[in-house]
Amino acid sequence: MTDSNEIVELVHRYFDATWRGDVEQLRTVFDARAIVAGEVNGEPYYKTIEEYLAGVAIRKSPAELGEPVDTELLMLDVQENIATVKLGVRMLGFNYYNYFSMVRQCDTWLVITKTLTNVP
Repeated sequence: MTDSNEIVELVHRYFDATWRGDVEQLRTVFDARAIVAGEVNGEPYYKTIEEYLAGVAIRKSPAELGEPVDTELLMLDVQENIATVKLGVRMLGFNYYNYFSMVRQCDTWLVITKTLTNVP
């Protein structure tokens, strides 16, 4: 499998886990040292991956609410053992843009940083 295919598969796992609120599947996407940072509704947002996953665990998932999630892989750039991905995610009344910085460690791609913002 090529690097691009592996990263696309990881992005699909992220989309699926986000829709279902599956914290354990999300753990397979992120490095244990990852951070999630950006802004939501104009307010600063910064969490460790554990803080982020704790929030996912306590909220009702779009699947539980019967709401669709509209997702799109907008950009993928791979250079050796690093990659950047831009995603569009519309869910729970938000229109998010996410950027993943990824690294390949021990032949496995993982997200090390997720930055996000939402637009009206």
